[in-house]
Order: sequence, then C-alpha cells, then structure tokens
Amino acid sequence: RVYETAGCATEATVTVSDAWANQDHVWTCDLRENRGEGITSTAADALRFTLQPFQIQTLRFGRSPQVK
Repeated sequence: RVYETAGCATEATVTVSDAWANQDHVWTCDLRENRGEGITSTAADALRFTLQPFQIQTLRFGRSPQVK
C-alpha cells in the first residue's frame, strides 16, 4: 500500500523495513525529497503515521490524502 498525505509540496518515497512494518508504531518524519543520492530533509514540517502490522510498505509524500 502507498500512503499519501495532504499538505505536502514535495513527493518522495520512503520504504519501511520489515521490523517497522511488522509492528504497531508511530513514525514521525520530516518532509523529504529524493534527489537520487539519497533522501534528505527539505522542510521542518513533521508528518506522523501510525504503522499497522503487515500493512504499510511504502510512505509516499504528496498532495493527495488518498490511500492507494
């Protein structure tokens, strides 16, 4: 599943490891952008996610609040 959040100007993809995906966890992350050399923080805005077991594989930061 790809989770998208509203209010983000930049779109990037962050892969969640199995250790995180296999347990309930609140994951806080800055708005990030992938420029090819790696993922770097581009804003101070923090986005919070509650990771459910075996569900979230990728977090996609975009303008859409949809869950695909």
